[in-house]
Amino acid sequence: MVDSSKLSNAVDELLNLAHLCFEDESEDQFEAIEKYCNQFSIWQDSFSQELNNLDPEMLKKVELLSEQHQKVLNQAQVLLDGTEDKLQNFQKKAKGILSYLDILPKKISFAGTRKG
Repeated sequence: MVDSSKLSNAVDELLNLAHLCFEDESEDQFEAIEKYCNQFSIWQDSFSQELNNLDPEMLKKVELLSEQHQKVLNQAQVLLDGTEDKLQNFQKKAKGILSYLDILPKKISFAGTRKG
């Protein structure tokens, strides 16, 4: 069995971050998912050895984290799909506006300018 206080605190923090990923549908949700994924990666690297010898209570917490992790990944996929659809709609509208105006520019850049 592992001294699970540090592991328990880390799992609780990840569960709190996972909860933030579902609070609202805005730009903050993207940031919350990114922060959660970064912290999850750090947690996984830090505690991978300890996960083999968990007490039953800690095992339940880790299973709950696993379920929440899957939900966060599903939410990220939903947001990705929605963003792709919005971008396609925007491109169609931009093309329609340009054809209506029939003046320069003939191309719209979505990437912006690069520095360096």
